[in-house]
Amino acid sequence: MQVWEDGRVAVSDASSVDTIAEGPDGRLVMAMSEERRYAGGDQAAMVEDFRRKLNGYVYAIRSGQLRQMAGSAVDRGVQIQLFCMDEPPPRVLEMIRLANDDLAAEGVVVDWSVHAPTTDEVLREVAVLMSELAPAGWASVVLHASLVGAGLAGSFTATMPSGEVEPLQPAESLIGALQSLKAACWTPEEGTWITFYGRIEGEQLFPDFTVDRPPPNGPEEFPAEDWAEELRRYPRQSVPDWWRARMSSSRS
Repeated sequence: MQVWEDGRVAVSDASSVDTIAEGPDGRLVMAMSEERRYAGGDQAAMVEDFRRKLNGYVYAIRSGQLRQMAGSAVDRGVQIQLFCMDEPPPRVLEMIRLANDDLAAEGVVVDWSVHAPTTDEVLREVAVLMSELAPAGWASVVLHASLVGAGLAGSFTATMPSGEVEPLQPAESLIGALQSLKAACWTPEEGTWITFYGRIEGEQLFPDFTVDRPPPNGPEEFPAEDWAEELRRYPRQSVPDWWRARMSSSRS
């Protein structure tokens, strides 16, 4: 079973190759990036986008267009690499498996890996999601989110031009982006943030973080188990006294 059909792929599709580079083993890498999250996203549309893009990449290889772009480097083998924000759904994984079965004799490998985004990249994603979840015509959007272990608390509101403040519900995609932001901000010395403050006015996000201060409603806002889990996920060299006291409260 093939997941692409060469005869139905236009030549122009090959121009959609995101990046061509030489890999550490000398193999030519054709990179494609999926900057949306599969979890919580429109998976059907994303799967179709992947299928179309894979068609274009395979066409570029089989039509000789890749050789025109990269020359004799093609002879060392080609790897089509999907970089994504989270694990692809089963349909994409199945397409990758089928592609490998069909392309192996041509020296082509298809693989995927989770892209470790930078802090700026994730902040842009957070800003986009905040804007999309706000009602039309908003003047500003404000998100206060404390993430501790498996726990989440905070507020999410939009202010309209009239001054009316509307409460909003964070979607799973926004919560996932905040979790990615925690991971992107982590350092072994300081750990990562406890509370994120984000305000959008116009088209600009104004972010702020607290790293060693308790959430606005105090450490008691989260159970001791969440604070212990936070340290397991994001260890830090120095743990504030109030944090240690909260963890020890479960043993008293």
